Amino acid sequence: MEAEICRFIIIWASAILGLCYCNVVSVFVRKGMPRLMAITPVILFFAVSPLYYLHTVLFGPVTVFCLSWIANFKLLLLTFDTGPLSDSSLSLVQFVSLACLPIIKASSAQDPPTQNPKTKKPQTARNGQYEVLEEKSRLVVVSTSNDLKSPLHYARRAWALPFIPSVYAYRESIHPVLRVHIYTYYMCIILEMEAVTIAMLAQWLLKMDLEQPFNEPYLSTSLRDFWGRRWNLISTKILRSTIFSPIFQYTSKTLGHAGALIFSIMGTFLVSALMHALLYYQVFRVLPSWSFLCFFVFQGLCLIIEGAMRSRFATIRQGFRPPFIYFFLMSTFAWLVMSDMVEQNADTVLVNQFIASWKVVLPSQFICFV
Repeated sequence: MEAEICRFIIIWASAILGLCYCNVVSVFVRKGMPRLMAITPVILFFAVSPLYYLHTVLFGPVTVFCLSWIANFKLLLLTFDTGPLSDSSLSLVQFVSLACLPIIKASSAQDPPTQNPKTKKPQTARNGQYEVLEEKSRLVVVSTSNDLKSPLHYARRAWALPFIPSVYAYRESIHPVLRVHIYTYYMCIILEMEAVTIAMLAQWLLKMDLEQPFNEPYLSTSLRDFWGRRWNLISTKILRSTIFSPIFQYTSKTLGHAGALIFSIMGTFLVSALMHALLYYQVFRVLPSWSFLCFFVFQGLCLIIEGAMRSRFATIRQGFRPPFIYFFLMSTFAWLVMSDMVEQNADTVLVNQFIASWKVVLPSQFICFV
């Protein structure tokens, strides 16, 4: 484990130096192919080094996600002078932090939410983060802020985390279907808490407003609302800029608006499946099954079908009452992905790696796995 920590420090120190180099390149090298050629060695280093040198669940997945996925996609946008790194007002510290962390600088002005004249006057919630609109007896939740919420809000979301060891300890007495759903729910909470913790620390250190990484996905009223405005917003914005928009732009002239939209959605979900498969390989060191591909292809198809039916069915157009969409997505993930991981004994591998990792970080009396 000590060798793993050393490799982790070396990789991140090298990444910071590489990003400092990219910052200089963005100033003195013109955008397009010349800048892409200059930044390519850094992109290749980010893509290969975490997979080759890091092997534990404590250091590997977060490094792959931050460098191999987020940083590389942001650097690709920078080569064409777009994306979050193209802001000329960023200092070197802000540039490096925005590049290698799953964070995005909040826009200076938030667009006011558009209101349908047929809807009633919106009522602002106590925390001022979202509004509840009543439209034809259908509850619709509309986000009004992209900024990070208060620490107390996120602390309430993390109340279930201490029960994870108990669930694993008594996994044989829990029905397999229920156990898979519990694992899925816990995984969602862990992902959100990790992203929020990084964003809050970065916002405090960098002294600038950042966008929230998750926007209460359990309040989603449609698949478009979940994938586009609530779930893992940093990855969503990056994928929209690097995959969806270019595909749509280059295919709309030949395929038309509808065909280009279908092609862009499926291309985006396929790239997302590839990135998740990369994370799976980093953790378990085995090639993933087709479960991730099936899940994201299925979600892409469902999103396309939902969009096609919005103009024909009022129920779909107005949105479903929460948490129907969230439960549908979690059940689909549990069915297609998590059940396959449990059959491969992935939960045991993850827990064992967590115990081995945290024994190095924390004293033994704090490792209270049952």
